[in-house]
Amino acid sequence: MRLLAHILMGLLGVAGPLAAGALLTVEVEAGRGGVLRKHEIHVQGSRVRMDTPSDQHKQVTLYDNKAGTMVLLDEEQKLFRRIDIEQTADRQKEYEVRQARFQEGMEKRIRSLPPEKQAAFRKLMNRGMAAGDVARMECQRVGEAEAVGNWTADRYDCLVGSRKVREIWTVPWEESGLNAEEVEALRAFVQRRGGGSTGGPLGSMSGQLSLSADAFPGLAVRVRHFQGGAVHRGHEISSVKSEDFDAGLFAIDASYSEAAAGNFPLGIR
Repeated sequence: MRLLAHILMGLLGVAGPLAAGALLTVEVEAGRGGVLRKHEIHVQGSRVRMDTPSDQHKQVTLYDNKAGTMVLLDEEQKLFRRIDIEQTADRQKEYEVRQARFQEGMEKRIRSLPPEKQAAFRKLMNRGMAAGDVARMECQRVGEAEAVGNWTADRYDCLVGSRKVREIWTVPWEESGLNAEEVEALRAFVQRRGGGSTGGPLGSMSGQLSLSADAFPGLAVRVRHFQGGAVHRGHEISSVKSEDFDAGLFAIDASYSEAAAGNFPLGIR
């Protein structure tokens, strides 16, 4: 186990001199009427570290965009779990395709119902069905230069057909406080951890972050998700600060052991 930890340290970086990076603080509403959770996302070059505290554990996700590696850490129990990015992405796509097909089939069945029953059944279906939204989502700019905290952002309504699934406020990447390499790393990290979808095999809905997507330009500094026509959850980037990070922040030290299969207590959040 100790040897494997050292190998992973080589993949993810080792402790060394301080280097410039960026710290994003993201406040997340954990569900309908739920409490706020804060993600702290450190970005330095091609590497990303996300700290996600909860009542019982603080989970850490490490990602290296150049090496193509992702690892989850349980800091309390000193365990780590490697994520097979390609396999996970394939599973997510399969899940979204199945859910989208199911949703299309349900829509056909609803259209066969009497008109007075269609709205109620469609609302019930939309409340529990959101998978595949991002793949079919189209976003339209509906506002400009709106104040979101300290940001000046453009607002987009994002629709799947006629159904609004997101409200997103974005700022251009060049105004985000991130350099080009950090932008690339953050976009890849969000995509590969399943941040473009709601639910699915990658983890709980409360943890999915729509910070970037092909459907809208720039960095999403505020996002509201809709289900059944009402705001269900959301998140906001409260700040992006330039900081100097030690490379060891993005590494696993030798005190960690790899969790046995099926024995890691935390899923992606």
